[in-house]
Amino acid sequence: MTQIQLDDDQRARESALDPRSSYIIQAPAGSGKTELLIQRFLRLLVTVEQCDQVLAVTFTKKASGEMRARICQALESALHHPEPDKKHARLTWSLARDVIEHGTQMGWPMQDLSKHLAIMTIDACCQHFLSMAELPYQLYAAYQLHPQPDLFYREVTAHFIHRHCIAKKSRHYRDFHDLLLHQHHDYRQVEQLLVTALANREKWIRLTLTTRTADFVTDFSEAVGHVQDTHCITLSSQFSDALCSQIEHILSGLSALNQSIGLASAIDDLANTSLRSWDIHQWRLFIQLLQTQSGQWRRRLNQQNGLANQTTLKALDSAQRDRYGALKSSLLELIATLQAQSELAMRLQETAYIPVVDDPEQEWASLAPLLSLLPSLVAFLHLSMDSAQTTDFSGINLQLSSALTDDHIGHSLVMRIYQRFRHVLIDEFQDTSIQQFEIFQRALSSWQGEPERSICVVGDPMQSIYRFRQAEVKLFYQAQREGFCGVHLENLYLQRNYRSGIDIVKTLNTIFSAVMTPHLNRFYPAQAVRDMANSGCYWHEVDAELSQAQVICQQVQQLQSTHPDLSKCILVRSRSQLRYLLPALTRNRIAYNGVGLHALGQCQAVLDVFSVACMLMDYFDRLSWVSFLNAPFVAMPMADIQILCRDRHAALWDSMQRSEQPLSSDAQRILQRIVPPLQDALDGLAHQPLSDLTQRLWHQLGGDFTLATTIDYEQCLLFIDRIRELEMAAINITREHLQQLLSAYPETSQPTASNDLTIMTIHKSKGLEFDVVMIPYLEQSSPISEKRLLDWTHIAHQSAQHLLLHTHPRHRRQTTSVHRYLRYVDKQGQLAEMERLFYVGFTRAKTQLHLFSAQKSSYTERSIMRQLAPALCASLPEAQQIKHHHVSTHSSTLRHQSTTPMRAVLAADWLHPYADRWQTQRMDPAKRHHLQPLFTDEPIITRWGELIHLCMEYLLASERKPEITVAKIIQFAHALRIDLTTTSHGITHIHQALVRCIDDAQFIWLWQHRHSAVVEGSVLHASTVRRADYTLLVDRKRWIIDFKTHDMLTFLATGHVRTPTSIQHAYRDQLMAYQAAYQALDPDLEICCALYYPLTQSFLVLEHEPAPL
Repeated sequence: MTQIQLDDDQRARESALDPRSSYIIQAPAGSGKTELLIQRFLRLLVTVEQCDQVLAVTFTKKASGEMRARICQALESALHHPEPDKKHARLTWSLARDVIEHGTQMGWPMQDLSKHLAIMTIDACCQHFLSMAELPYQLYAAYQLHPQPDLFYREVTAHFIHRHCIAKKSRHYRDFHDLLLHQHHDYRQVEQLLVTALANREKWIRLTLTTRTADFVTDFSEAVGHVQDTHCITLSSQFSDALCSQIEHILSGLSALNQSIGLASAIDDLANTSLRSWDIHQWRLFIQLLQTQSGQWRRRLNQQNGLANQTTLKALDSAQRDRYGALKSSLLELIATLQAQSELAMRLQETAYIPVVDDPEQEWASLAPLLSLLPSLVAFLHLSMDSAQTTDFSGINLQLSSALTDDHIGHSLVMRIYQRFRHVLIDEFQDTSIQQFEIFQRALSSWQGEPERSICVVGDPMQSIYRFRQAEVKLFYQAQREGFCGVHLENLYLQRNYRSGIDIVKTLNTIFSAVMTPHLNRFYPAQAVRDMANSGCYWHEVDAELSQAQVICQQVQQLQSTHPDLSKCILVRSRSQLRYLLPALTRNRIAYNGVGLHALGQCQAVLDVFSVACMLMDYFDRLSWVSFLNAPFVAMPMADIQILCRDRHAALWDSMQRSEQPLSSDAQRILQRIVPPLQDALDGLAHQPLSDLTQRLWHQLGGDFTLATTIDYEQCLLFIDRIRELEMAAINITREHLQQLLSAYPETSQPTASNDLTIMTIHKSKGLEFDVVMIPYLEQSSPISEKRLLDWTHIAHQSAQHLLLHTHPRHRRQTTSVHRYLRYVDKQGQLAEMERLFYVGFTRAKTQLHLFSAQKSSYTERSIMRQLAPALCASLPEAQQIKHHHVSTHSSTLRHQSTTPMRAVLAADWLHPYADRWQTQRMDPAKRHHLQPLFTDEPIITRWGELIHLCMEYLLASERKPEITVAKIIQFAHALRIDLTTTSHGITHIHQALVRCIDDAQFIWLWQHRHSAVVEGSVLHASTVRRADYTLLVDRKRWIIDFKTHDMLTFLATGHVRTPTSIQHAYRDQLMAYQAAYQALDPDLEICCALYYPLTQSFLVLEHEPAPL
């Protein structure tokens, strides 16, 4: 890299910190975009009087939390640590010091400043803007977001059809009938299409509300005209002046000679007009002259193409025939010249898809029923939302747009936003939708020409991969050309890549320069600054007869052997590609950290909780009751379940209470155990939330004792939390609501070391980096987009966006030129995003990038290998093009060895350790109607203690080096119903203490012997159940460890607490009881007891036993 390039990059970074200017920063992968954003945010803070006058907008909660955390980290570093050595870190430290000095002078709350900063997602920002509007718009900002909008759309659509479309006298009977006719009377298809249309109503609602027949015909014709004009201008710009003159000379000469022999053809129409003035019809005539109907370039020309044959040419003299032959040869040479110019050839081929509408009235006839039906459906949806006082993000955006365009209150809202904020930063700007773009255009319209206001947007068009969320990458380019919100944005380009090694950066520059479609994705090569050993890109071509999954497993094992300290990640385009890969990893005993790979419904333990919830809601849901009885925490013998199901007209609950049933002795003992808590739960349905009853019943029946891993426990708690969210939204929960919860993909995954194997989708990997990245199944085609009720695209013309809208045809024979154009645009958008998606995946690699594909002679258009294979062949040396013709069978012996932890099945006479306490509650009638979920009947200090116990169980269950995050601790706290608003730093203090605990020698000793340990082990002694926190067998000694906390309120407030030096009498008695119980179980085994305080890392041994370390 040259010094000039380095200086250009450095100047761009320095300019971005100028608070007086507005910028649009194009930052490629690995360029340090986030740190630059944080530096500008810190620089802007010293220019404002209130710390919340700088607005930072992100697109995900994760990005918002990361920005807030990194700003907090920068402030803490500047406050407590010396100036760092690295230049970029020193700049951040200096800016943070300035913020601390300025904030102290202004009286800002510096102790928890990060909580008062205006950092939010774009959806939260729109909701905040709406809350600043006047009534009635302000009310919508207070509505609760619906947790299951898709299911709500479906319910509203079904009610709307039933009330307004079915009866012959109903308002939309004829419209709905025409729609059914268009969809071949597929009622379910129509219903699904209407649901999908509601989810995307932002795009088309304003057009449908304002359109009438005349307006539609005019707007439709204008939109089509804009498409034609734009394409003609683009085409003509591809021809140089010399080429234009050559074409005009050939056509005019051929036309003159054709007229002299009386041969009329399309050449005459082309020759009479300058090429720069051709319309779409003339361009199509020109292309017909150059290409066949199948799109092949012509190699010969005859009279059907407008050129005379030898017989006709006899009417000319010799000189004219020679000139005619020369012109014909020039035309054939011209065809060869145009064919060699790939971009120009592609533009010419696109002309076939440009729409030509001769009868707009006919187009209106097919669209009219929808434009009549959809506004009423949206109105019905919003009435339903008002009734339930709920909304969705589309509803918020529509209300905000209405407020900003309202003649009475729009200006006042704009002025409130103007007074509230002085600077705006928008991250990931390439993911902005047209609706969000227009909202900010209106909301910040008063910032034009204001020297004390600035706008800075940051993004990378090459990383726009959220088209399914209506992201429009072309808006980024529009802002680069024309500015944003009326404010001129200075263009800045970051060029350095601080993430990947030089070899990877150079290879990717070569690859994507060839792969990217120029007019859809403008690729700018990055400049590498890091020289890494063993770095490079490798292409693995796998024989089509081999298992690509097994090849990947072998590669992972090789990397784990040769580079054990490097982090490794497998990225896939979609979860469907993991169908064979995950089982192969399991067979080969390769541990992995899966992020968002499995739906809740794929966890059998969650399905058992689902059965419990459904069973409580409906006595006659026999499927759920049978599933409940078959669950491992009940384990009713199947023969006894069949006996209970004999009476088909009775509820299973009634059958379970009949004493005359001829059940086995095991079944009778099971019923004695489960009927009392079941009765309590069913009695509490009238006045207790379903989530609390489900969680309590599941715990009382021992559901948590049957789980194989802590992940299963987390999944179950997450499912119950999702039920609780529905209850908080005042939703009347049905089985359909619970079924939709099962399709959610949580982020939870098993704890692994940082250098272990991670698996996720490319979408999930955005913003992350790994030492080694592996991307399999590159030969597979990208899926085709789902069918919609409406197809649309936005046409940019004179700085405005025009919507071209039409129905989606059910069959090909119904298509018109507009349909074909819309589908072509959609297809091109998908292919362009496919290129960007793999760009994101490839650029996650720091040291090594491994690409896997099956060997094929050719690839489909929707496969990235169609462009990637030639680029890899040209750019990679042969040593990095690896052919796999056979696969090792070394690991095949593991095929039948199960590595999946098995769930426990409770015995018929199993008794819960807390059974005595719950029995006492059942005997007291005053407590029967005051049931509480597990742990919530305990004092707040006890619940904090339970949180520490859960964290210790989580850490000790880890197969790799234990790790725990703040997010994980918060998740456990929510599961225990701990109110985190009462302490501002409690979770942080706990996390810091647990990090110290992980490095403690006594904890390491406990973790190293985890395979012989039992968590929450129960022993029955002297008619009393004793349950120890952690027991383990070491050197023929049974150690009983009880985890303790003390003085929690002080610790939560300060993060410090005195270190205990002796065992209290109550704890001593408890340990001695444990000792007696386990001694009775095995008299020949030496029993040792101790207390362990994780927060202070104190290990106290009973009766002065020597500590293990």
